[in-house]
Amino acid sequence: MDTAWIREYVGWAELDPVTPVVAGTYGTWTLTYHVGKYGVDDGGTIVVCVRTACDWGRPQLEDPQAPDYLTVTTTGQASLRVRYDPKAYIRPWPKGIVIDVYDGYLSPGDTVTIIYGDRSQGSPGSRAQTFCEKTFEFRVVVDCFGTEQYIHLPDTPTLEIISGPAAKLVAILPAEVTPDEEAWMLVKAEDRWGNPAAGYTGNVTFAAEIPVQGLPSTYRFTPDDQGCHRFSGLRFSQPGVYRIRVEDKEQGFSAESNPLVCRSTPPLFRPYWGDLHGQSEETVGTNSVEDYFRFAKEKSGIDFCGHQGNDFQITAEVWAEIQRCVQHFYEPGRFVTFLGYEWSGNTCAGGDRNVFFLADRAPIFRSSHWQVADKSDQETDCYPLPVLYERLRGQEVILVPHIGGRRANLDFFDPALEPVIEIHSAWGTFEWFWEEALRRGYRVGVVANSDGHKGRPGASYPGASQFGVYGGLTCIYARELTREALWEALKQRRVYGTTGERILLMVRCGEHWMGEEFGVTEPPTIRVSVIGTAGIEQMELRRGLETIHTVAP
Repeated sequence: MDTAWIREYVGWAELDPVTPVVAGTYGTWTLTYHVGKYGVDDGGTIVVCVRTACDWGRPQLEDPQAPDYLTVTTTGQASLRVRYDPKAYIRPWPKGIVIDVYDGYLSPGDTVTIIYGDRSQGSPGSRAQTFCEKTFEFRVVVDCFGTEQYIHLPDTPTLEIISGPAAKLVAILPAEVTPDEEAWMLVKAEDRWGNPAAGYTGNVTFAAEIPVQGLPSTYRFTPDDQGCHRFSGLRFSQPGVYRIRVEDKEQGFSAESNPLVCRSTPPLFRPYWGDLHGQSEETVGTNSVEDYFRFAKEKSGIDFCGHQGNDFQITAEVWAEIQRCVQHFYEPGRFVTFLGYEWSGNTCAGGDRNVFFLADRAPIFRSSHWQVADKSDQETDCYPLPVLYERLRGQEVILVPHIGGRRANLDFFDPALEPVIEIHSAWGTFEWFWEEALRRGYRVGVVANSDGHKGRPGASYPGASQFGVYGGLTCIYARELTREALWEALKQRRVYGTTGERILLMVRCGEHWMGEEFGVTEPPTIRVSVIGTAGIEQMELRRGLETIHTVAP
């Protein structure tokens, strides 16, 4: 639809101020809608909405002295009925202020003024979104005729949400090395909401109980670091468990890294950390898919990453861009990407499955084209889930059932395609999901990921809305850091998940590794090694759902 025509007939909106906003800070923003030639009739509606993941303070109309107080006024000869509705508009813009026009009408040139964080009566203002976004938008849609058909005003100004001052340090090491290998360390400063603090220029010192070659004694962050610096060329020359302490003495910040194990000889399999599940703005997340993979590679200190957009929002152009980014960011030995999407069928038809491909180019088989305008390839849809199973069987594809927007229905299961299930994400921890799988006799490993919508794969903080916990991480024991090696390990269930901590866990039975199936003629000896990021409270060994041994160090 022509932008100039919309501006003339439907209207336009302006926002003040439009300067960058520090994540999570309080302020006042005034959005003004200018009515177009059509006017807005009695029964018409204006909706100002934000994206699904947005955690901007929830507007309230009752207490003028409390946070997030909102006022709406008009110059027109009409009354306005205002309410907040978390399902005011279509995905991915559901949360909105709904403004109904009644007892009159709005004429061309009239204005409707919405003040977020009106401070005139004592409110401290409105709390901004807590995570960074390049183009945050208060999207304005208008129904001029009371038909429930809305037109989006396309030229509404956007805001950049930027990080705040540093509140903590984070130090990340790889999980395992040998003395003859070069290694790395990632140090970043984060603001109070978990965003990399781009303005941080502090001076940090380093300390390790076992000497680390190539580790500087101090480092001063520069503006080019944007709050995050990767130190390469490190060598851990003595076998043992390393933890490095980083401290900014001037600002009183300190952090201890995750444990790194240096082994004298290369092991058969090595642990790698990653996040396989998250989305970007092309579907229901934040920032672009390119930003998503760049954050994972440069800001999170993870070894591998996958992108899982809801399939009913993925256009042909978006699928091409996802494939391009998967190819572009793949660097064997440094960072592994996986191509995939989220098959988003309703629970009655199978529920959410993350679909992963070994290849970096593949066709997409959606559950539906529900929000894809171009229906020219609708015949490729696979619904319900058994149709997808049949289409993918025999190919290099892995499906991962999970809990999220639509819970996976374990009435549907294909052991050849589904070696693992996801039991933790930013939505919460779902051990019952794994227990249900075990009751059904399914032999599955477990993974944990973020299902992040805030553009921070591998470092997915909950913010201040419906995502209530820190996103998880998956550890994969693989022969090397390549797509093929990680794939083989996933298929063999040589994996485990955590709630975001880099706890090192090794489970062996003789020469057999976690995930393997094998027979024994006498009671087996199971050896477990756990190196935690804090004191270990308890370990349980289970046979199915039965706890058969407990260790409380």
